[in-house]
Amino acid sequence: MIDSSRWINNENGKRSDAAHHFLYPHAINPNLDIVTGCLVKKVIIEGDKAVGIEYLQDPTFHQGASNDIIVATAKKYVVVSAGTFGTPAILERSGIGSSDLHQKLGIQTVVDLPGVGENYQGKLFSEFIVKY
Repeated sequence: MIDSSRWINNENGKRSDAAHHFLYPHAINPNLDIVTGCLVKKVIIEGDKAVGIEYLQDPTFHQGASNDIIVATAKKYVVVSAGTFGTPAILERSGIGSSDLHQKLGIQTVVDLPGVGENYQGKLFSEFIVKY
């Protein structure tokens, strides 16, 4: 079994994962839009700077969702936080990763970073495999 106590704050006993620590306390910030039930297609990169994302509404969560691509731009930061498997996939679709893979898939390489998405050995996943 995975030890879920690692996400509990020792001082106050409250959940302390990334969303509870960084996102929810800032949800009232007018400069932050929280959009759920969507699928990120790619990060938009201009020159050497990430300036936004392209995404679609996931029909699982949005009844009657179209296949129209929605663009969200950022003035300061683009944060990609889609989990252990989602984040590398988004980066690779955006041209950040192995140029060999990009060439095979017809994606223009923005940054040749071969380690993206390769040889993941996560502690949580390893613990799950070992115990089950």
